[in-house]
Amino acid sequence: MHKLMWGSDETVVVLVVLALTVSVIVAWVRFPQHGTPDVTRWRRTASLVGLVGNTLSLGLLLGFLVLALLAKYRNSNYVHLLWAFSFLFWIGFSFATAVCGAFGRGLARLLVTANGIALASLWYVLGLANSP
Repeated sequence: MHKLMWGSDETVVVLVVLALTVSVIVAWVRFPQHGTPDVTRWRRTASLVGLVGNTLSLGLLLGFLVLALLAKYRNSNYVHLLWAFSFLFWIGFSFATAVCGAFGRGLARLLVTANGIALASLWYVLGLANSP
């Protein structure tokens, strides 16, 4: 049965997710514009793929947390939806976004790579917390 353990570590999880959300927003703002000649096209594309992947992974992570909280506090009808999340896939996907982010430039490179590693870590922790 999936139960998100919401105890004394809840503050840490909320702060990490909040920091990741702010970091992804800052990465989108700081991402190099299309006309910058200092980054080759394939590196910009790889970095953009990493940033889009970070956004997708963060969105699904937030969706999982909302479903888990609804299942725990509101209605147990949402529990079966939690099985739709493949934790191992999203761990690998988040690490792949970190690798793609390494091809970027400047602050966006740092943010995309760090977000990928942090998201992979969060998916791993959630997978452990929800394993039978």
